[in-house]
Amino acid sequence: MARAAVVACAALIVALGCVAGCTLVLDFDEDPATGTYADLLRAGCTRLYGVAADEKISDEVFLLGTLLPASGELGAYGPPIDKAVELAVEEINQAGGLFGRQLAVISCDTGTDPEAAKTAAAHLADVARVPAVVGAAASSITIEVFTKIAKARGMLMVSPASTSPALTDLPDDGLLWRTAPSDAIQGEAIARYLAASEFRSIAVIHRDDAYGSGLRDAVHARVCLDDAATFDCENAFFSRSYGKDTEETDQTEAIIELKAFKPDVIVLIGFLEDGIAFMNFAAQEGFTRFILTDGTKSGDLIGAVPDELLCKAIGTNPASPSGTSYQAFALRYESRWKEPPGAFNANAYDALYLLGYAIAAAGDLKPSELTGAALATAMGRLSEGAEVNVGNSKWNASIQALRNGENATIDLVGASGALTFDSATGEAPAEIEAWFLDLKAAEVASLGEIFSAEGSYTDPVFNAVCEAAGEDDE
Repeated sequence: MARAAVVACAALIVALGCVAGCTLVLDFDEDPATGTYADLLRAGCTRLYGVAADEKISDEVFLLGTLLPASGELGAYGPPIDKAVELAVEEINQAGGLFGRQLAVISCDTGTDPEAAKTAAAHLADVARVPAVVGAAASSITIEVFTKIAKARGMLMVSPASTSPALTDLPDDGLLWRTAPSDAIQGEAIARYLAASEFRSIAVIHRDDAYGSGLRDAVHARVCLDDAATFDCENAFFSRSYGKDTEETDQTEAIIELKAFKPDVIVLIGFLEDGIAFMNFAAQEGFTRFILTDGTKSGDLIGAVPDELLCKAIGTNPASPSGTSYQAFALRYESRWKEPPGAFNANAYDALYLLGYAIAAAGDLKPSELTGAALATAMGRLSEGAEVNVGNSKWNASIQALRNGENATIDLVGASGALTFDSATGEAPAEIEAWFLDLKAAEVASLGEIFSAEGSYTDPVFNAVCEAAGEDDE
């Protein structure tokens, strides 16, 4: 980038409130397009796939990015999600790419930290000049990155894992999409379970962030504010949050208040580490009946939390994918990475394919001409018409059909499920399943779907076997 352009860009970035991004741009004295892809690996962006790192940057390569956690609170979840994106890139390139042009991705670590995520996002937008990214994972980080970095720069974001209802109504100019379902759906499923179980008093303890507060509000709305609600929320609904920087104090105070409230069940909405901390506090005071959510769905709970609590716990999460598209994806994923896919892996795979098809539908544009707005418009052509399963078996015929007909459409069926997006919200319907901790097998086990995409509830069959407590609790 020429120095005059650098100064102008730096002024723009400062005006937008992103000093970190400005620093990144000033690292380049010349246009990065004259260098190699290795020159773009900085600011937390450490991996590149689809092209060789030493290859000269070319306008024959469509370059995208990922913003996923490889470290921090969600560090264990990010790398497998990123592998799903890489698998999709490999499949598309093996099938011939996009009309002879390759697809490549710069992979960036958000650190499960909003500042690190914004730095990486600014780098992707201002230096790497990508029109779109897959990410972020945590809802709070997706919102922060989008509102502070991506939207102003016209960069499209497709999150595979952000579930907060707050994303639904976020002003986004059509630039924010997600393949993970809104927690408004999971909140309704939890509310239905609470009603079916006939609990007399309910406590909700949650992270004070977009994920925790959003899901808490969804549960509260269905339990207390819905037209059909019958629960005595004025006297028998308790809710407290805990902050990231005040977690121990907040959780301790919540336990003290819970001792006075004496709930029949505690709905815990958190991540793994903070969830373990709270459950251990609660177990010390005799609280053992919990409903968990997707943020704590992990076999790592076993051994970290007393068995007498885990044996009764039931959880909810967006339903594990099924069907032929998912089975084909899972086989390819395990063959490539020697491990089965995990949470939100299929959603990330679908997100990359959506962007690939959107590039094809956007018109005969060179990579340097492609914008987030053009991709957002093209995404609207992927939810109706003839069904096409993700994967490279029909890739070339499908992208050619989209390119040949200005109004041509396809109905993309993802590995994660139907990708029939609401054009107003950028969201697709989904199912919710229940799960429990199988202590004998030392793993998470599914109880099957409890809430359908059409809104039908099915009570899970769950027989809690608490050997350590010497009881069976149905």
